[in-house]
Amino acid sequence: MRKAITQNLRTKFPKKMASIEPYSNGWRAQVFVQGQRASETFETRREAENWAARKTIELKDQSAGRTGEKKTLLDAMRKFGEEVSPTHKDLPHIHAKYAEFEASINLADGEVLAGELPRKQLRLVQAWIELHKDELMADWELAAAGEQPYKILPL
Repeated sequence: MRKAITQNLRTKFPKKMASIEPYSNGWRAQVFVQGQRASETFETRREAENWAARKTIELKDQSAGRTGEKKTLLDAMRKFGEEVSPTHKDLPHIHAKYAEFEASINLADGEVLAGELPRKQLRLVQAWIELHKDELMADWELAAAGEQPYKILPL
């Protein structure tokens, strides 16, 4: 019986991070991750296996520095607004998007204020800014005054 349990555990926990053994009137589960150890007893083997799987993930997250807190897109947007946005909020800039990339680019010097773009696309945007700098600055002034900016021909 014990050999069968050990074989089953090797398939579920191949790196020997968890062990589940018969104990008194139940089952004892032990988990070892990055030098951390946790142990618990359960009435059924299934409960012990489930706990071991959850605890293994929890300990791995802790050792990797993850808190287990779930973050939403709204959380990320708030963090961006609090940490990144104030640094360039008052600077004249544009937002450029390409595929999954997005960046805020300073109109004065073409430098990336936040985000990123592939090198080739960044160079195209910087050239476009140079071609349309006067129009962009006029639009920035309109937008800052709460007015609707004019459309500028895209790349």
